[in-house]
Amino acid sequence: MRIDPNLSELTAVRLVSRLKAQYVRLVDLKRWAELEQLFVADFVFQGNESGRGAAAFIKLVSGQLTDANTVHALHMPEVDIRSPGTASAVWPFEDVIDQRRDGIGLLRRGYGHYHDDYLKVDGRWRIKAMRITRLRVECHAFRPDGDERRRVCFSNEELATWLAENRPA
Repeated sequence: MRIDPNLSELTAVRLVSRLKAQYVRLVDLKRWAELEQLFVADFVFQGNESGRGAAAFIKLVSGQLTDANTVHALHMPEVDIRSPGTASAVWPFEDVIDQRRDGIGLLRRGYGHYHDDYLKVDGRWRIKAMRITRLRVECHAFRPDGDERRRVCFSNEELATWLAENRPA
C-alpha cells in the first residue's frame, strides 16, 4: 500500500505538534525526566541563557522553574516538514511564570515565539534545537518592604537585565 505524500506530511505535522504540546505540559507539571526524553542528546537551546545538551537544558530549566507556578499556551504553529526526518516550526506562545512565595518574588507574563528544529530518531520526532524570542514580557517584582517594581520588556536581552536586577536575594 502506498501512502499519499500529503497524508505523510500531515501526519508528520500532527506528530511534531503533539511533541511541542507535550513539551509545554511537562514543563508546567515539572516532570523533568519525561521532558528530557523529548530532545536529542545534543539539543541546542538559545534564550535568556544558551547551551547544548538535553541534560544541561533540563538542569537549567528545572533550576529556574521547580518552585514556580507556570502556565504555557501555544498558538497556531507554522510547521515545515523539510524531509521525511527533519522539520522546523515557529510557535507563537504566551507564558506566566509566578515565582512568588508569601507575596514576595517575581511574576512575569510573556509573549513570543519558539523557533524549533526537529529530527526523527528511531521513528520518533525529537526536538533538535529551540530558540526563544520574546516580544513582550510584563514583569513584576514584589519586595519584602512592600514595594512593587514593574517593567515591560521587549527583548530577551532587556528581560535578562531586568531579571538580574530584580531577583530576590
